[in-house]
Amino acid sequence: MPTAIRADKSVSVFGPEGDPVALYKNLDLDFEAPQGMDYGSGKMYLTGCGSNTLATASETGEFEVWEIPEKEGRPRLQEPFDTAFYLENTNIAQLWVSGNSSKEVGDDKVGAIYVVNFAPINDQPPYEDIESFYGDEISWPLGIDTDSQGVAWVANSRLVDIPCGPEKYHVDSNVGWVSSINYKTKHIERYQRGGLGAPWGLWIDSQDNVWISNFSSQKISRLCANIDGCRGGIQYGEFFVDEGYRFLGYERLTATRADPSDNLWAANNWIFDFINTPSSPGGSSVVAIIGMANPEKGQGPEN
Repeated sequence: MPTAIRADKSVSVFGPEGDPVALYKNLDLDFEAPQGMDYGSGKMYLTGCGSNTLATASETGEFEVWEIPEKEGRPRLQEPFDTAFYLENTNIAQLWVSGNSSKEVGDDKVGAIYVVNFAPINDQPPYEDIESFYGDEISWPLGIDTDSQGVAWVANSRLVDIPCGPEKYHVDSNVGWVSSINYKTKHIERYQRGGLGAPWGLWIDSQDNVWISNFSSQKISRLCANIDGCRGGIQYGEFFVDEGYRFLGYERLTATRADPSDNLWAANNWIFDFINTPSSPGGSSVVAIIGMANPEKGQGPEN
């Protein structure tokens, strides 16, 4: 069910034809700055990056706020940014959450990924089976999604501190990487190149193409996550274009999605005086790239 979130503590839900389905407003004081969302098994799962909480919203109107409690060996969840739901089977699901500024006391490495294991039909929060991934391969994580095999892919911005508080933006560096996390093997792999620069949004389409929206490099990156390989002989873990897709219409990219006609839509975000300069442009617009998401024909603009 397509959804949209506003930062004023309300959540709007729309149907496939754009018709409004539900509106959650005046949300609980323990749920601030709603940011990321995903949908699965009849429920929405949301992150409250301003309150360090999560929420579950049902189609019948219930809205429940919950937390990932502190535990020895697991960093405290701080500024949860994005979430991804993966249904392994009818009785087992994983909810992945990126904690942008989560860290253990005394650790200089910032950011952690959490995975909540639960039965989506029967289990209710608070959940007990929760694991975390952190360390050298996770750094200021933002967007997260899962591929068809249940592997989680994470956009590690490396220097971007998310907008859950005042004036915490670092946008002047073309750094960062994408990580894959195999929950079954616990293996984390790092992927670089591809035009990455403070990667922000990450979305995986039905062909297991990983689309990354880069906040500082003004590029879209595309990586193959299909274990059988992707179009054009691209193998698993390879980028389609080493330099990424560049287009003069791209500004501060924060999200990318495709429509049923294989057009790619990219969100230019953030207009703030202190970063909106000739060398650091900001925008408030959407760019449509016709046919770019077509698995056979999509090449993307090069300039």
